[in-house]
Amino acid sequence: MDKELFVYFSTPDSDCKNLMAYRGVKKMIETGIIKDKNWACKTNNNDTLPKNYNDILLDQRTTGKILCLVHSDLIIDDLFVKEKLNARFDRNKNACVVGIAGGKKITNQPRKYELWHLMTPTGSHLGEVTNNATEDILSTVGTTRFGPHGDRALIIDGCFMAIDVDRIRKFGVTFDESCPSGFHFYDLIFSLRCYWAGAEIYVDPIHVLHKSVGLTKVTNDFLLGNQYFKNNYLSKLWKK
Repeated sequence: MDKELFVYFSTPDSDCKNLMAYRGVKKMIETGIIKDKNWACKTNNNDTLPKNYNDILLDQRTTGKILCLVHSDLIIDDLFVKEKLNARFDRNKNACVVGIAGGKKITNQPRKYELWHLMTPTGSHLGEVTNNATEDILSTVGTTRFGPHGDRALIIDGCFMAIDVDRIRKFGVTFDESCPSGFHFYDLIFSLRCYWAGAEIYVDPIHVLHKSVGLTKVTNDFLLGNQYFKNNYLSKLWKK
């Protein structure tokens, strides 16, 4: 299999050309990793990430491709990303999603906030993420190595998600647009939906640069999503 990649991100701004994700796309086009038509950015975005992601999953432009959903402050900085993703989907016929960080299991313990690295025991962490403090790709803070690569994951971080579009459509997995938090928990919910449908998720060594240090402020939007995730997904997980 040699499927083409399609990169997608969104922004509330009217122009995407100052975003890190756009710089990453330009580099991928220049190095021949993607074709110049195989990317999209939704500008002036007022919709939630689940709405945006469901729309692009059903978009004819992504049919037959590997869709890379990335945060707008993330650069895919890997010359072999296409080969790595195709190899994964070739190797595992039920593999539908690849992330760069996540966990193999979730502990059934009380937590204030449901963040993936708090939900999963340390020994089950997977992957790594390189964070940088500024948009200068040479100004890196460092790489957080959570654990090994190459294993199947139960949940992944949504900063980078590569999806085999044809396969995920066959499994019928979509993002939950009912979550009251438009930009949190979509990744954890999608992960569990994949798990229940039999659509496998893996964490592989895709190198990225992410201008983020994680959650820095707990908003009401986050709290609403946190409770929704607990009530509608974690409770279901423990009943199974």
